[in-house]
Amino acid sequence: MAKKPMDPAVKIVAGHVSDVPIAQQVRDLAKGRPDLLITSPAESVQWLRDNIGTALLAGMFHRGGEIVHCLRIGEEGYRPLTDRDRDDDGPAQVRPMSTSHIASYIQLFYWCYKLVKDETTGTLRPVATMVPSSAARPAVDFPGEQPHLRRLRGVTHSPLPRADGTILDTPGYDQQTRLLYLPDPDLLVKPVPAEPTSAQVADALKLLRYMVQDFKFLTDHDEANYLGLLLTPLLRELAPPPYKLGVIGAPQPGSGKSLLAGVLRIVHGGVFRSEVPDDDAEMRKVITTILDVTTGPVVQLDNVSGVLRSSVLSGLLTSATWEDRRLGSNSHMRGRNDRLWVLTG
Repeated sequence: MAKKPMDPAVKIVAGHVSDVPIAQQVRDLAKGRPDLLITSPAESVQWLRDNIGTALLAGMFHRGGEIVHCLRIGEEGYRPLTDRDRDDDGPAQVRPMSTSHIASYIQLFYWCYKLVKDETTGTLRPVATMVPSSAARPAVDFPGEQPHLRRLRGVTHSPLPRADGTILDTPGYDQQTRLLYLPDPDLLVKPVPAEPTSAQVADALKLLRYMVQDFKFLTDHDEANYLGLLLTPLLRELAPPPYKLGVIGAPQPGSGKSLLAGVLRIVHGGVFRSEVPDDDAEMRKVITTILDVTTGPVVQLDNVSGVLRSSVLSGLLTSATWEDRRLGSNSHMRGRNDRLWVLTG
């Protein structure tokens, strides 16, 4: 991404200055960030094509015809989707990247400079400069033409079996499933054997039963249904969506409904909404935003009371995909409805 300057005493190789004094100045000014020489928007386009989806830009992916950035909770850019304190958007978010977003991201993580001739000494010196937003336009318009931009089907926060029976348990991007595995750093994940023994299966079942042994299920069937909910997010590659709605009810407050649903979110990562939307229009907005931005495979809607009637929710539970206009935007989203939706009340 470099253009050879007129001064023959200075050489540019692979975007870096090979003249020792100038190179030292660049290193001093960069202060630990990789240096990036900006010469022209056209050459910046080529640099971005060669680098987007790799190194510092590895968090960007191709999803549904657009470039997105996947960021974890606590990272710059992770923004709450609601203003209710109790709500939780889960361990990660997926955000669409515009041309200005991509340029700003490069600006933050690279030290971008150009070479300017000093009028006094006649020598070239590095000067900080801005990444031209126009350089990202071809990538945004044609994400499928970027050779290192990986396609993202979804995100998982727990190990799960692939369609061929092998286990996805290595953090990072999985080429076979096109899923991004982002484990919770606070959870201990033990290696999953490819061919578990009878003893290991018995130990796993014992662990599952131990997790819920203090809950007073009405019948054994209720306990079995809950364990089925607990295992459902692991089957996304084996059993295609949509999945049945999980409803956890009790005759009085304080019975452990929210705690049981919370176990699902702790194990798999999930989204929590403390209130159920009052009407279908608001329900549609909530569903669209959750499927578009969040990554947790479990979605809990809390505190349902009375009779819940929603044609939008009914349509969601019978559809493998969801399409809608993004809130506050003219852009359209089409997402895979592979979430486990759970109500408590």
